[in-house]
Amino acid sequence: ERELNANLDGNIRSIGFGGYDYQNIILKGDFQKKLFNGLVSINDPNLKVEYLKGSIDLSGKNPQFAFDANLTTANLKKLKLTIDDFTLAGRFNLNFTGSNIDNFLGTASVSEASLSHNGKPLSFNSLVLQSSIVNEQKYLTLRSNEIDADITGSFKIIELPEAFKVFLNRYYPAYIKKPSYQVSDQNFSFLIKTKEADPYIQLLDKKLAGFNNSTITGNLNLKANELNVNADVPLFSYDGKVFNDIRLAGRGNLDSLLTNIDVGEIVVSDSLRFPASNLIFSSKNDISDISIKTRASKTFGDAAINAQVKTLKDGVKIHFFPSSFIINDKKWQLERDGELTLSKSEVSASEVKFIQGNQQIIISTEPSELYNSNDVVVKLQQVNMDDFVPFAFKQPRLEGKITGTVRIMDPFGKQFIESETRIEEFRLDGDSIGVVNGNATFSAATGKARFKLDAENKDNRFKIEGSFNSKDSTDSQLDVSLISERLNLSILNSYLGSVFSNISGIANTTDLKVRGNTKHLLLTGTANINEGSVKVLYTQCRYTFTNETIIFNPDEIDFGSIRLQDTLNNTATLSGKMYHRFFQNFVFDDIVFESDKLLVLNTTKKDNSQFYGKVIGN
Repeated sequence: ERELNANLDGNIRSIGFGGYDYQNIILKGDFQKKLFNGLVSINDPNLKVEYLKGSIDLSGKNPQFAFDANLTTANLKKLKLTIDDFTLAGRFNLNFTGSNIDNFLGTASVSEASLSHNGKPLSFNSLVLQSSIVNEQKYLTLRSNEIDADITGSFKIIELPEAFKVFLNRYYPAYIKKPSYQVSDQNFSFLIKTKEADPYIQLLDKKLAGFNNSTITGNLNLKANELNVNADVPLFSYDGKVFNDIRLAGRGNLDSLLTNIDVGEIVVSDSLRFPASNLIFSSKNDISDISIKTRASKTFGDAAINAQVKTLKDGVKIHFFPSSFIINDKKWQLERDGELTLSKSEVSASEVKFIQGNQQIIISTEPSELYNSNDVVVKLQQVNMDDFVPFAFKQPRLEGKITGTVRIMDPFGKQFIESETRIEEFRLDGDSIGVVNGNATFSAATGKARFKLDAENKDNRFKIEGSFNSKDSTDSQLDVSLISERLNLSILNSYLGSVFSNISGIANTTDLKVRGNTKHLLLTGTANINEGSVKVLYTQCRYTFTNETIIFNPDEIDFGSIRLQDTLNNTATLSGKMYHRFFQNFVFDDIVFESDKLLVLNTTKKDNSQFYGKVIGN
C-alpha cells in the first residue's frame, strides 16, 4: 500500500452516502504513497461544489488536510443532514491535522458565506476554527459573526457533556445520572461571548429568545473537584416570560453547589413584573435550599420565599419555611411550615396555608375518585379578586370576594380542573352585580373550558353558560349564551362609552349569544328594555325610553324604531343601525332622529369652549 501509485480521472454518476445518492461527481488527481493531490467538483441537484482542490496526507499518525473549496450551494435538509431547511454557501479553507475534534490541530475557515433557515437569511458571513498546543496547554478558538468562544487547558470536547454530568450528579443524583464510564481528567477554562445571537438561539427552541451581547465564563477541574460558572446576560425570554439583566455566579466543589442569581426584572405579563429579584440555591445530594427575594413593584410587593427542594426522579418535594409576600399593600404569610410533593408517582400536600386577614388560600391533596394519583385541592376564602386578576388581564376590571374550591385532577398527566365558587360584592368595570355563583371545568387534553354563572340579585338576575376551546382558532372557539330576567344596563357603559355615557335602566328579558374567536367575536340576540336612559356624548343630551326592543345581529345593532323623550318631555323617534366590531370601530348607517321639537344640544363651556349651549330644534 505504501508503494501504491494511481492516477484518477473520472466521472462518478452516483454514489450513496448517509442515505442520500450524490450525483455527477468529477474526480481528478494522483494518489502516491498515502498522499492524494487532486480536484473534485460536484453538480448534484442539492449540492453544487465548483471546486475542491488540495491534498490529503495519510502517512502520519493523524491525517493532514490542506485544500480550498468553493461551495455554490448545499440544501442540507434534502441531503438528509438536518431536519430543518438549511441552505449554505461559501468558500472553505482547511489546513489541519486530525481525524476528530479532539485531535484537531490547525485552522478551518469559511468566508464569503451565506446561510438561510426555512428561506430566511441568518446573519452569517465567516467562521474560523483554530486549535493549537502551547506548553502542553490546548487552545481551541471559534470566531464567527455572532459568537466567539475559547476553551483552554486539558480537555476532550467529545467528553465535555459527561464531564459536567460528573459534577452535577453529586448535587442532583436522582435527576442526573453519573456517566457509565470513567471520564478522563479534565482541567480547562472557557469563555463565550455572543453578539446578535437571537436567531440562532431560536433554532434550539422556538420558545427561547435573546442572549444577545452575553458573556459566559468559567472553569472545570475534575481532579481538584472545582466548578465555576459566571454569566452576564442582558436579556432572554422563554415562552413570553422576559428576564432582564441577569447575573449568575455558580461555585461547585466535591460537597455542594452554590448558585447566586440576580435579575434586574422578570416580566411575566403586562400586569405582572418582579423587579430586582435575587435567587440563591445551595444544592447537595438532591437537596437544595432556596431563597427568593424581590422588591416591590406597582402590582407585586416585597417577597421573601424560603424553601427546601428535594429532587426526585420524576418530580420535586418542596418544604416551605416561613415566607411572605405583599400584594396591593397587603402582606400574605405562610401560616406554618408546609410541604408539597409533585411527581408522576406521588402528589401530596400537608395543607400549605397562606393567610392575609380574613383571606385564605389553602393547598392540600385528597385521594382522587377518577385517577390513581391524588387531586390537588386549592381552597379560597374571601380572596379579593381585584388583588390577583390584574396579573392575568386588566380589562374587563373584575372585583369581588371569592370563596370556593378548585380541584386539579391528574396534575402530571392529562390535567382536568374543576371549580365551584361564590363571588360576593361582584363588580364588573365598577358596576355592581351582586352575588354570583359559578362552576367551571377545564381539560388540558382537549383545551376546552366550560363554565356556568348564576346571579340572583335585585337588579341583576341572569344565567351565563358557555365554553372556550384554547386549541381551536375557528369561529367555534368561544360560545356563550346570556339569558336574563332582569339586567342592569349600566354594565354597557364600558362597551358603548365611546358613543354614549351614563347608560342606565333595566332590561326585563335578554337572550344574547357571543360566538367566534378572540380575533372576531359576534354578538347576536335581543334585549327587551323595560326602562332606560342614555346620554349622547357629542351633544350631552339625555334621552329616556320604555318598553323597547333592540336587536343584535352579527357586527350590527338594529334599533328598529324607538320612541325617545328628552329631559323637557319632548318626544322623538330614533331609527337606523350601528355597525361595530364587538363594540369597537363604530360606523353609523342612516341613523335618524325625527321630532317636531327636541333638545338636540346641551353642552357647556367645559365640553367645548368655542361652541356650546342649549339648542331645541325640529
